[in-house]
Amino acid sequence: MNQRLVSIGVSERSLVLFDGKNVFKELLASESFFDGRQTLLKTVSKLHDIFTISRAQATINDGLTPQEISAISEKYLDVLKAAAIEGESKILWHEFTAWSLFHFLYFTHSDNKLVFDLITWASTSFSTAELLFYNFQANYETNNKITDSEDYWKTVVYQILSFRYDRCASLLAICDSQDQATDVMVDTLHRMDVEWLIEKNDISALKSWQRGLGEKLASGVFDQNLNIRFLAGLLTGDKEVFNRLCNVIVDEWYHVLPLYLANWHPSSDLLQLPNLVKKCRQIFNDEMLKVDVFFQIVIMDPLAVVQELFESQHLAVHLADLLFYAVKNTQTKEHNEQLLNLNEVRTYLVADYGNTLMTKTSLWRLGADYLNVLGGLGKKYVERNILSITIYGEREAQEVFRFTKASEMKEATVMIANTMFNRYLRRENWGQALSWSLREENSSKNIDTFCNTLFLKATGDEIANLHLLENLGDKLLISPGLLLLHTYYQFCKCLADGFIEDALKLLIVLMKFSVIPTGFYERLIQHLIEIFEVQHELKIAKDDIVEVMSLINRYDFTHRADLAHQEIVETMSENTMLTRGLPKLLGLRALEKRFVGTYCIDPRLGLSPELKDIQSVARDFALKEMYPNMQTWDEKEEMPLDCLRKAGELGFGAIYCKEDFGGTGLGRIEASVIFEALATGCTSTAAYISIHNMCAWMIDSYANEKIKARLLPKMATFETLGSYCLTEPDAGSDAANLRTTAKRVGDYYVINGSKAFISGSGNSGNYLVMVRHEGQPGAKGIFCILIEDGMDGFTLGKKEKKLGWNSHPARILNFEDCKVPVTNQIGHDNQGFSIAMAGINGGRLNVASCSLGAAQMSMDLAINHLKIRKQFGKALSEFQWNQFKLAEMAAKLHSSRLMVRDAAHHLDQNTAHKVPLCAMAKLHATDNCFEVVNQCLQFFGGYGFLKEFPLQQFLRDSRAHQIIEGTNEIMRMLVARDLLTNQTCSSMISTTTINLPELDVHEAISDSPRFRLQLKNHEHYFQRLEAKLNEILKNLMHMNEYGRNYTSSLYKLSVSVNQLCQESFSDNALAQSTFGTLSEAYGRTVDLTRSFYENSISVVYEKLQKFIKKELADITMMRNSFDSMAVMTDEALTKNAAVSKGKPVEAADIRNHLMTVGACHAHTALDFMEKINLAHAQKDHIIIDALWTFVKETSSYFSRGHAFFDEWTALDNGGIADAVEGLARKRDYTIRQMQDIHGLVPTEMYQHPPGISLDADVVMEGYLYKRSSNAFKTWNRRWFQIKDNKLLYVHRSGDNAEPTTMEDNLMLCLVRPAPPSIDRLGCFELVTPTRSHLLQADSESLCNVWMRALQRTILHLHESDHRPQTTSTACSFVPTASKDKEPHASTAKGLEVHETPKLNEEHAELVYEKVRSAPGNHRCADCGHADPKWASINLGVVICIECCGIHRSLGVQISKIRSLTMDSIDDVVTNVLVALGNDKVNQILLEGLPSKNVVPPPRMRVPLERYVRRGL
Repeated sequence: MNQRLVSIGVSERSLVLFDGKNVFKELLASESFFDGRQTLLKTVSKLHDIFTISRAQATINDGLTPQEISAISEKYLDVLKAAAIEGESKILWHEFTAWSLFHFLYFTHSDNKLVFDLITWASTSFSTAELLFYNFQANYETNNKITDSEDYWKTVVYQILSFRYDRCASLLAICDSQDQATDVMVDTLHRMDVEWLIEKNDISALKSWQRGLGEKLASGVFDQNLNIRFLAGLLTGDKEVFNRLCNVIVDEWYHVLPLYLANWHPSSDLLQLPNLVKKCRQIFNDEMLKVDVFFQIVIMDPLAVVQELFESQHLAVHLADLLFYAVKNTQTKEHNEQLLNLNEVRTYLVADYGNTLMTKTSLWRLGADYLNVLGGLGKKYVERNILSITIYGEREAQEVFRFTKASEMKEATVMIANTMFNRYLRRENWGQALSWSLREENSSKNIDTFCNTLFLKATGDEIANLHLLENLGDKLLISPGLLLLHTYYQFCKCLADGFIEDALKLLIVLMKFSVIPTGFYERLIQHLIEIFEVQHELKIAKDDIVEVMSLINRYDFTHRADLAHQEIVETMSENTMLTRGLPKLLGLRALEKRFVGTYCIDPRLGLSPELKDIQSVARDFALKEMYPNMQTWDEKEEMPLDCLRKAGELGFGAIYCKEDFGGTGLGRIEASVIFEALATGCTSTAAYISIHNMCAWMIDSYANEKIKARLLPKMATFETLGSYCLTEPDAGSDAANLRTTAKRVGDYYVINGSKAFISGSGNSGNYLVMVRHEGQPGAKGIFCILIEDGMDGFTLGKKEKKLGWNSHPARILNFEDCKVPVTNQIGHDNQGFSIAMAGINGGRLNVASCSLGAAQMSMDLAINHLKIRKQFGKALSEFQWNQFKLAEMAAKLHSSRLMVRDAAHHLDQNTAHKVPLCAMAKLHATDNCFEVVNQCLQFFGGYGFLKEFPLQQFLRDSRAHQIIEGTNEIMRMLVARDLLTNQTCSSMISTTTINLPELDVHEAISDSPRFRLQLKNHEHYFQRLEAKLNEILKNLMHMNEYGRNYTSSLYKLSVSVNQLCQESFSDNALAQSTFGTLSEAYGRTVDLTRSFYENSISVVYEKLQKFIKKELADITMMRNSFDSMAVMTDEALTKNAAVSKGKPVEAADIRNHLMTVGACHAHTALDFMEKINLAHAQKDHIIIDALWTFVKETSSYFSRGHAFFDEWTALDNGGIADAVEGLARKRDYTIRQMQDIHGLVPTEMYQHPPGISLDADVVMEGYLYKRSSNAFKTWNRRWFQIKDNKLLYVHRSGDNAEPTTMEDNLMLCLVRPAPPSIDRLGCFELVTPTRSHLLQADSESLCNVWMRALQRTILHLHESDHRPQTTSTACSFVPTASKDKEPHASTAKGLEVHETPKLNEEHAELVYEKVRSAPGNHRCADCGHADPKWASINLGVVICIECCGIHRSLGVQISKIRSLTMDSIDDVVTNVLVALGNDKVNQILLEGLPSKNVVPPPRMRVPLERYVRRGL
């Protein structure tokens, strides 16, 4: 092995093939090779296991020894051979054979001669020989004879080519024509032991055996059997025989290579092999001389072998890996660079193979393992590819989710969670959607979306099954919607379990939720109504009745005819309970039977005697068994199973099924007649019988024999029922986009999805369900499967309440991991949509026939009614308007019947137009018959509206026929599609090619009728040509307009990119430089695009426009001249004919004029002919040249663009890529920085101050709640600061930059805990001379911090005797002696005090003494404390500072006192205070309270406030 690898080296030519930047730009073309190939996927998995082991050995030992390489190669071979045998694929056998040849030539550690290695390869690896032998052996064992002699002798020849002489001898021993030649050949073959020959490595032994065989051939022993003689010549090296072998028998050249060397070049070595191979290949035909993988192997170019295996990536990557280690063992220092190149090749192969596995197959984990071998580069590939993995089911999603989470791929983890959440939400798989929405990586937004969707779409039973809500714990606090959902889940569960009283309590709790999704109120009210419909005596607590009434008042019940809003409210008010009376359904039904006569709408018209008999049986059954019970079935909404079984006894269960398994064996026309007759008795029941028959026909036509034998006999007798399941909640008319999926798991299909509006569901035992192969979109991915009642995972939804069709139920079918045997499949894969449409074509005729029956019975009843009912003194039938309406109705009914029966005939004959004709029949019949029934009800007037009359039921039941089996709008689409896509008769005539006759000169001169006809044909041709050219010009104008718009938009985009670069990236030089380069590329793209539109479309337009205006216009002008000359010639001829013989002079003048005019006419005709011929010539040149111009300009546009972007890519792509990578690193750094800042968040939020302010003047800052002083006492959150001895605050929004001053002089304030009456935590009070502020911190600890900060500030102000320099709205507690204070104004609510100058200290003392002299002013007017120093300016009393603070804190609603210090009042106020005094004021205002011996309360806040309050 080593010597062979040394001899081939690694050529530069081979390495060029593996320039990674060019070869591996795109993924290898193996996507289709992986699709649906389970054998290959298993093989890939096994190859990966061997690759993992080899990589581990290479990592430990820093490489692989030749023995290890050979052993690993043999393991690969074992896997490939097993795959080839299991898959029975020629491709897999071909791959195995190719690897085997490579193995024997380069990986096998052998000293044998080359020819014996090739013989070993042939005997162990020739797949064709193996397949031929095994196929023949199986055939022979079955038939015990040779059935195909040609295959037999081909098998014998291939055994010789593969040197399996033992097999060849065995085959010859069973030959039909046994003779001496055969016996001698068998004996000769037994004498050659190929294994012994290879082991001995003795060429002379081979030659000796060949000489012996040659002597026998020369003796003529084989002459009697030409086939044996051919084999002998082949084994002894007869070139004529060998040439025949190569050109007639053998398909691929490499099969003859070992025999070729053994016969003529047994001693050749590896260096001689390439030339010998070329000689061998020359024997074959030229078309077979293509370069393939075997040729690359034997000409010693192993890298080219890998190149040939590109389509088999799973081989190329592993072969390149082993080749690298094999060459590494043989390379010298001179070849190190080549080895590095080979390693680069292997790296690219591994990268692309891993990418392919991750993105194109389900083996993404294997792909990730391959990519992880590449280190950091591989990890980037994995992160990129993981986002493109197609997730088919929950198991794959969980696996990918765990992988990304373990690999710390946060973006991928979130994406997968969101994807699965949205997928399950669309499918309405509520449990899985909730599970994925609660993942840690998901946001609360998904939870809110889930809750809102669930409330609108899910049923109560579905919510009651969301057991995941049981143990959410603290997760319920993530979203208010989740808490609401949890409560609703408990309610639904109680309701489902029968705990009505507990459910009612939870319902009241739900009603009290403050935030309820839109539309959920209606559901809650409906639940409330349903509860009290079941149990009338349940009561609601009095405390909750107001809440319920409020909810009902908010809800508008006017749209519900069965609920009286006012009545419910009154009932609640009087009885404190909700009751709802159900309307009593009474009435008797009068049955009117009218047997069909021979009137013009007789359904028997046109029927054969046999069909009339069938119709009579069905009609009698309808009138006796169905019509008397139809009202009962409708009211009770029950399915008439007994009646159906009686219908089955008549053969109505499988009408158009073959008789082999119990079918009736009738056709579509017979079925239409039967369904029409049955519908006269009960339209709803007849419609279900038609659906059941459609299901039976689908089984009879497409199911396997076992299913037919098991089901059809029971369905024919209605022992078991069938339902047709196509429609889904999200796929009605658009049936091809159904979402119910089926996944093959072993011998079962796992079905997931749902079906809606399924007739008979709940009573049916067999459901024909259309499902989609998982991962196969469109109509081609649909197939049909039989799901039987009771299968695991198959559940029924609630019974639907319907307008009509009440004699058979309709439900939603749910399939959740429903396991169905593969044997239940109906029809082939991807045939389901065709089966559905085939069944539905007949179904359309069936429902149309049911509409005919309803209309027929309604007409019969209406005719009887019109004859009997009298108005205005005469029967209604005598009114002409009624007669006209009857005639119109009869025409509609009869035309509908004719269309239905004609469509049935076409369906029976399987004509090409059966689909549109069935659609037209259904459209026409259901629309017109519904109008007929509606008009019949109108004839009955008010009686027709009563439920005791059958007209209303026929109306309700027939209304469904315009919807089911494809809505009538879809029927219109089908008919229109047929009309517009198929060729019309007129279009076939108009498009016939017209052969223009060639204009003749002599005909033109003589102006013959033939010339005129030729002119007309040419003119018509040019008119059509002009119309076509005008159409082309119109399209060119549109293209030009679109081009201008596109160019303009592209230019604006370029301008926007420039502006973005200048405005948004001025601070980033790297980004700005990169944007500049991109902007240049955008500008160049604009120039190229503008040039293309200007030089292509405009030029073409101008050339074609010029042709129309000149050439075609000249033809029109010459036509006018020709017509004018023709008129003049006719006039001259007329004059010449009318001239008298007696006027020779006049005759001569007329004749001369005629000759002149005739010559002009002839020349004009020739000019006209010339213009036409020139127009034809110009047409061919100008039109083709114009269109070619467009193609040339388009080619030039793409060439210039390609050249520019190639140049741009070469120059700037690398730089931009580096810039993008650098910017990405900067982004990642920023992300890490931003992630680190989360560590700054304290563990205990809102328990400590936010930190030191950036403003040095701020003592403390943070959020506090401030109680407003308005009547509502609302609490508002503001940002407070203690700054410059003031208390400031700003709004949280930050809109107002200027802070608001709450208190500008903290020295005059008092800080203390909030009064006990404040029932909020963390509150404290700031008391000022004029008012009191209530503030609240976020916690008790923060409250204490704020209080200490304010107290320290106030204490500091007192200790430093600090006085603020700004004016204050509050007043001092003591007279102020400062002379440098500015005057200020003090205002109070209801009283305006004008600004007055401050009094000096001496004057203030005089005012104080003067006021104290008034009676009672030496004590406080409230508490009686001595030396009061505050004056009430509105009541005229004097109070102490403590009582003043209490009045301020009580607020204006309680206390009316407005106070000032005595150093702030003017003379007028002073005189008032002196004139009144405390005694007089108390005597006036506090009449009834003791005026003497007032005992002052203690100097404490609480008793003092209580005392003041009592006085107020």
